[in-house]
Amino acid sequence: WPELNEWKAGFWVERDANAFAEAALRLLEDSVKRDAYAVKGKQMVKEYFGWDTVAIRMEKEYAASCSY
Repeated sequence: WPELNEWKAGFWVERDANAFAEAALRLLEDSVKRDAYAVKGKQMVKEYFGWDTVAIRMEKEYAASCSY
């Protein structure tokens, strides 16, 4: 998810238990970064997956599928 970096809303962790544990510890130890990620993450999710955004995407998909 390159959006995580763009929004400064988090970071990518490899699908590995040790990598996940290390990332979780980093967040537990850094409350400032953790709180900043939480705020930015909520903003990112609202913009990408909020009802207004989803409705516009769905409307475009329906219009495209009906234009055959």
